[in-house]
Amino acid sequence: MISYDLHGPSGLPRRETFARLLSAFLIFLFILVGIFAPSANADDTADCAKATGNESTIAACTRRIESGELKKQDLTLTYYNRGQAWSKKGYGKNVIADFERAIADYSETIRLDPNFAEAYAQRGFAWAVKDNFDKAFADFDNAIRIDPKSVIGYRHRGIWRRQRGDTDRAILDFDQAIRLDPNSGVAYFDRALAWQFKGNIDRAIADYTESIGHPPPPINAYGNRGALYFTKGDFDHAIADFSDGIRLDPKRASFFKSRGEAYERKGNFERAISDYTDAISLQPNFTAALIDRALLYERIGRLDQAIIDLGTILKIDPKQADAKERIERIEKKIAALAITRPIVSAPQSAPAPITSLPAVLGRRVALVIGNSGYRYTTKLANPANDAADIAQTLRKLSFEVVEGRNLDKRGVEDKLREFSRKLGGAKIALFFYAGHGMQVAGKNYLVPVDAKLEQPGDLRLDTIDLTDVLTQMESEQRINLVFLDACRDNPLSRSFARSLGARSTAVGQGLSSVQSAVGTMIAYATQPDAVALDGEGRNSPFTTALLKHIGAPGVDISTVMRRVRADVIAATSERQVPWDHSSLVGDVILVQ
Repeated sequence: MISYDLHGPSGLPRRETFARLLSAFLIFLFILVGIFAPSANADDTADCAKATGNESTIAACTRRIESGELKKQDLTLTYYNRGQAWSKKGYGKNVIADFERAIADYSETIRLDPNFAEAYAQRGFAWAVKDNFDKAFADFDNAIRIDPKSVIGYRHRGIWRRQRGDTDRAILDFDQAIRLDPNSGVAYFDRALAWQFKGNIDRAIADYTESIGHPPPPINAYGNRGALYFTKGDFDHAIADFSDGIRLDPKRASFFKSRGEAYERKGNFERAISDYTDAISLQPNFTAALIDRALLYERIGRLDQAIIDLGTILKIDPKQADAKERIERIEKKIAALAITRPIVSAPQSAPAPITSLPAVLGRRVALVIGNSGYRYTTKLANPANDAADIAQTLRKLSFEVVEGRNLDKRGVEDKLREFSRKLGGAKIALFFYAGHGMQVAGKNYLVPVDAKLEQPGDLRLDTIDLTDVLTQMESEQRINLVFLDACRDNPLSRSFARSLGARSTAVGQGLSSVQSAVGTMIAYATQPDAVALDGEGRNSPFTTALLKHIGAPGVDISTVMRRVRADVIAATSERQVPWDHSSLVGDVILVQ
């Protein structure tokens, strides 16, 4: 048997010596692994620096913070990056909670570095999203005080000044941002929105053009500039802009729909249908595009295809009473014309002829509503006066007037029912509304005085869908005149948009353009997607001009609207441009 000496040179048992050697070797090996193995901390550093609004970025920043190994400067940047990530994530479902987390991280950034100007600017934006504007503007001012060249400080302050209706001071902020960084395409874009908000179309177009000229161009600049060209009636430039938008983002359905509208206004119906079809292919539930295509099919006599589109709309939203009414009306038209309905009709090169309607005489009915006394948002000075004065004028023009002022949701519905009962046999139906309105997903809603709009589901519960009014008016063949002085700045729209989170872009500014049946004219106080002025006198600029011209003897209503437009443009120094959509096919003269 082989024997072993269990004592080493120092007199320690050899087993202990071996253990110590093994321990030293393992420590050495661990050090080598730490030196040569890939570092998870390095990956977290890279992921956190991206500051994207996803969970992996936030987790990476959190691990860095919790490691306890960061020096002050690195820790400051890590809190800032995580704040950025929470802010970007804040446009998801948990908007308020995510922005609260962002505020906490920006606050820690500022505690560590009180001169971090961008952290103030970003925290100010988060405070503004939470409607804490005192803290928001204090932070914007601090960012600019600490760094007078803070472009983001001026931009963010300008954005929220514009959102709150302080458009002139917003433009001054954007001017300063552009002076500091003449190549900032987003600053030009911000200022363009402000000019558009003021109704100065030409300056807005000029700034969108500058924005596009500084790469990478904001894609929305093409869409917004195209919409303004459309408003000016410059359909060729509008089509060019929407085409550029499609080139940059070929999957954006709204660009195809907008270009289709421009082609339709130019009379190129087949190109319009093609674009509406592309929009629907990209977004099958795009009801606004389906409505546009259905109305165009009806207009050019492709009635079966119009019914198919309207039926699709009903499948998407069974509550679309307007689509159901239109189907019934088209089916009656098919029966009256003794048309045999094919399964699929062949494309036609020209629209079907439309018979002119006779000169309008006979019974007239009007619904007039003016809402000023809002309970949960800004009160308006003029709408109740506007409604009272319009109602008095219409009675002098032989209208039977259903009138309501400062109505809650139930009150508006009751007046609409009363109006509907009076419509039978009327030759002219007129609807005038003054007060807050809003557009969501291309549809327009009138806002009663008791609306809160705190949750996404409140839209149907708190407001009146304009299509419900049009459905009543268009139930029989008659002349329908609609006047909407409802494009004022509406804080409820902004709070409702925030409740939608990622879908907040569905809430637009002002009102959207509405397609109507033959024999209907819809007049807006200002152009689509813009905000009208409330005015400083008894009436708004739009209502003042309408009261002046609507009773002119022997004057067609289209001429009346041109005169109204000229007066309002002059009275507002071109900040407000009334707009109308008309499918009238004969002269409508209210006073012979």
